[in-house]
Amino acid sequence: MYDLDEWPWALLAAAAILGTWSVWRVRGSPDHPQVRWGHLIFLISLSVVGGGTVVAAACAARCLVSFGLAAGWLVIAMLWENPFHVWHVEPPSARQP
Repeated sequence: MYDLDEWPWALLAAAAILGTWSVWRVRGSPDHPQVRWGHLIFLISLSVVGGGTVVAAACAARCLVSFGLAAGWLVIAMLWENPFHVWHVEPPSARQP
């Protein structure tokens, strides 16, 4: 049987992996539908982390600080300006007719 503190850790790990993957998907894809899915998965994973924070606070779990840190780092990763682009899009003025 699993301890009550182990379930929030598993939830946190799954949400952090999905959130990191969604940030990578949004930052690394020039395809608009994939970027939209990345945003949706990011919002879902951030909601899961927020819900896990509420559950951890209600149960006085030991992983409460980890949920807050994970949510903060996911938001920072999504909003950070990336100077290196994975793809290069030429401006319309640089194209030759």
